Amino acid sequence: MRGNAAVGRSLRAPGPGPDIHPPAATALVTMDAVNGRIAGGGDPLLILASASPRRRQILSGSWRGRFSVSASGIEEDRPEAGEAPANYAVRIAAAKCRAVAGESAAGLVIAADTVVELNGVIMGKPSSADEAREMLVALRGRDHSVTTGLAVASPWLAELVLGHETSIVRMRLYTSEEIEAYIASGEPFDKAGGYAVQDIRLAPAERVRGCYLNVVGLPLCGLSRLVAHAGPGLDRMLRPGECASCLPTAGLKDKVAAT
Repeated sequence: MRGNAAVGRSLRAPGPGPDIHPPAATALVTMDAVNGRIAGGGDPLLILASASPRRRQILSGSWRGRFSVSASGIEEDRPEAGEAPANYAVRIAAAKCRAVAGESAAGLVIAADTVVELNGVIMGKPSSADEAREMLVALRGRDHSVTTGLAVASPWLAELVLGHETSIVRMRLYTSEEIEAYIASGEPFDKAGGYAVQDIRLAPAERVRGCYLNVVGLPLCGLSRLVAHAGPGLDRMLRPGECASCLPTAGLKDKVAAT
């Protein structure tokens, strides 16, 4: 399933397929200007506005230029009444991106936020063992959606470039004993829905439809589309995900650590 991408400050409900509208100013910026305006020349600097080790790992192996991390530190509020998962994820990603971009004009800033949705209920990160247990029991043996909101800030664009990707995950019928062992490990508490799809101990997913890296937390397919509109030549700086219909090859999947 493809996500919807949009440019600017307004957040729109997801639509069928990509919807990217690059600012007209982008066409006036050359690659030499890009290199000259980001930290005085050389390879463009990418700043990841996230403390997630999974996103850091994905980007560090995919970005061809300089790379650094600066967590936003913002408090993530709860979804508004009736707010769509994609709109909520993009709104939080945009807030993270603005917080870091406002502190530094040195490079391209990328932020992301991932949410799990089951039967109209948005699941964030569990705050207790009881909440983690409730999430894992509810997800067991069922399909649910995972949406990652994306935001990109460029030092030569006035507005953020926004978008999202959505994947469908079918969970396996793991046992109650497996749930308790997973909670005891401490793994659920920094992950939307209380699980990591790449965790080799729980191995929670039976099937993923759509972008696998989206479920991990950073869809390179969707991100590459947004980066391409953040400045000319920047799409060449990001290696695309090794996927067919956004499904992982064994090599790419195995490179994503279970941390």
